[in-house]
Amino acid sequence: MVDPTSPFIDGISPKDAIDHMNKVALVERKTRGPHDAAIYRALSPSVVLIITKEAIGSGSVVAGGLILTNWHVVGNFRQVGVIYKPNGEGSQPSSADVVAAQVIKTDPTHDLALLKPASIPAGIRPIALGDRNDFSIGSDVHAIGHPSGEAWTYTKGIISQLRDNYSWNVKPNLSFRADVIQTQTPISPGSSGGPLLSDDGKLVGVNSFKDTTAQAINFAVSVVDVRSFLNATNNVLPANAATNDCKGKVIFDGRDKQNTGFMRSVSSDCTQTADVVFFLPDDQKKPMVAYLDTKGRNKSDAVVFDPSRTANWKYSYWDVDLDDTFPVKGIHVNGELAPKEFQKRCKGKAAPNFQCL
Repeated sequence: MVDPTSPFIDGISPKDAIDHMNKVALVERKTRGPHDAAIYRALSPSVVLIITKEAIGSGSVVAGGLILTNWHVVGNFRQVGVIYKPNGEGSQPSSADVVAAQVIKTDPTHDLALLKPASIPAGIRPIALGDRNDFSIGSDVHAIGHPSGEAWTYTKGIISQLRDNYSWNVKPNLSFRADVIQTQTPISPGSSGGPLLSDDGKLVGVNSFKDTTAQAINFAVSVVDVRSFLNATNNVLPANAATNDCKGKVIFDGRDKQNTGFMRSVSSDCTQTADVVFFLPDDQKKPMVAYLDTKGRNKSDAVVFDPSRTANWKYSYWDVDLDDTFPVKGIHVNGELAPKEFQKRCKGKAAPNFQCL
């Protein structure tokens, strides 16, 4: 037996979760035709309600029994609550329906997160991912989520436009950038993280935000970015590059332009100019690196390497003559970013591209 008032999931107790859910009207949703009804019937069990102590959101069960959602739904929580759709339309969940889920991967730039639930009910099938060929302007799309707390709501609309590398702000200090799908499919707070579905029931986007100044302008992060996020082998990056009292300011956090790994640009003195860039390649055989611009040239004069790919820095190369030759090697102790000693790297003359003559 579990004490229904005991702390659970980042400060939420089962009682808290159910009290929150009691405010949600679980009513049977009407669909607009046999095909639409079939999509809702088949895929609504694969859409979950996500609960934190700050908000609720939506998520999609994908391959491997994992749950795809928005980063802004889970924020900095490492564990959240998940509720699967009760059997029968209109059934009210109980405290036994709240399942803990670990946040195992995030991409704050593209507003994506991946959860691993402690359990998943039998018979729930993952929602298949679509690709760029599964949608176009004018295509019918479907959404299932929990807008304004109205759980397991179905809506339908069309794709109005496709917008690549689109940026948006949620708060003055919180911004995102991704390829997005603009739709007329109605969504509201609580829909965030839920699936945007093609007419054949594939996930083509993650419903993320709406234009609050206009009607019927809603956006989903494209499955193109979703696939890149899910296929990435790791996204472990150091929390910050603190080198002074300001503790660093993140300028950019996401994938590199070549889409080969995760990159984080940091200003160590909290200005708008990055002087440290961390890069974690998707290729696990390659080390994690940090590029340092200590001279303010907008160009790296030091490169720090971590073969373990865990921000445990081992050695670095330094371009002390600022001629791209990097003749000096730094030795790092206890995995710190700053070296403790230096030594000559080449027996002969150092050459560009880390070569020795």
